[in-house]
Amino acid sequence: TKISKDLLLATQAFGPLLADPSLLTLGAAATTWKGHALLVRLLRRRDADAARDWMTEHIRIGRRYVLENFKRKNRLEQS
Repeated sequence: TKISKDLLLATQAFGPLLADPSLLTLGAAATTWKGHALLVRLLRRRDADAARDWMTEHIRIGRRYVLENFKRKNRLEQS
């Protein structure tokens, strides 16, 4: 079902954050909060196109952050 697929996607997206607490920095939390606050403002304005565009970018930013941290961690482990 759609709900189970969405839940699986969320687990895959946010699982690394739960598995590696070093990713949960104050800066990352602040950036995430600001992004969520922007999304709420867009939704309150009923600007669906801007909300969709922002969520797409927000997901890209989060994915990039997690991948960069994994690469950094791998480099540290290999040295």
